[in-house]
Amino acid sequence: MQNSGFPDTTMNSMVALPKDDPLFVNLNTYYLDVAKLIEHLQGEVGSGGVLFRSYRAEGALFFDQDGVITGIFESREETFSGPTAADLLMAPDQPYNFSVCVYRIGPEDVYFWASLPEAERIYKDLSNEFTDLDGLIKKMGSERLTGFIEVQFVADNSCGMIFLINGRIVGADATWSDDTAGAQKALRGDIVEKTKTQDAVFNVCQMPVKQPKPLSGGPSESVPERASEDVIIALTEFLSIFEETVRGQRRAQVDFKKTLKHKFVENAEKYAFLDPFAAEFEYENQKIRFSGTATGRELSRGVIFSVLELADELRLRRQFAGRLQEWSKRYAGKLIELDIMV
Repeated sequence: MQNSGFPDTTMNSMVALPKDDPLFVNLNTYYLDVAKLIEHLQGEVGSGGVLFRSYRAEGALFFDQDGVITGIFESREETFSGPTAADLLMAPDQPYNFSVCVYRIGPEDVYFWASLPEAERIYKDLSNEFTDLDGLIKKMGSERLTGFIEVQFVADNSCGMIFLINGRIVGADATWSDDTAGAQKALRGDIVEKTKTQDAVFNVCQMPVKQPKPLSGGPSESVPERASEDVIIALTEFLSIFEETVRGQRRAQVDFKKTLKHKFVENAEKYAFLDPFAAEFEYENQKIRFSGTATGRELSRGVIFSVLELADELRLRRQFAGRLQEWSKRYAGKLIELDIMV
């Protein structure tokens, strides 16, 4: 979120990341070798974000254990992201005297923050005269939005943002905020309270989902694609990792097949293909058999959300998340495409 004196905050800055877990603050590119810093961080923390700020410009780098994921750069004159932005921010002779802060971001969330520039508006110019922000947040939560709600305040042209992954609030930012962890935790409430006393306009932005291919018979028609083989492969690996996590627990004997099927039955009303009587989806001997017509997004949501619910009920979420790190990195692009964050 821009907080560097830029005069125009309309359609907010895409330089945003969660600031509740700072590692280093107030470093300076005058004496800092950014490339070596990131190489060090990869070994020490695995994944995170580096925030760059000056009066003239700001930017961010996102990294995981394999390298730099992407960069984002903004100045008064230009905005761009990707390798060009990353190269500029890491260059030893870049012309900006940046203040640098480093934040830890888990491997399950870092790709979300790195992809913010790709977000697309799905609701535009909702006035708080007719729309309550708390209600909008709850609505987007129930719809499992992966994206953010942008709040533009009319009187002072300030801006706030509330970020969500699959409907789960993962952060907030505002043009008036400071970067301390305590201030960041209170920021969502501050934004909501400000909408109760000032005129505001809301925009809802969503990470883009791959559009279905058009039918050959008509240029204006389209149909959802049935779950592809690569989705089946990814879900097979996902379920296999979960099965190994459950079977590896010595403290309690769980009939994995029976327990998983019971969870699928619970969610069959929402995801009909999980109904065992429909016989469209079956997981056995670490293999998936799928004969239904659900799209990759529908199938992935039904399976992944059911398994995560079950992991919570078995109190295995932390162990499972640890085992999923490599899987999450390998299929990060596919998960973003399907609008799913694990």
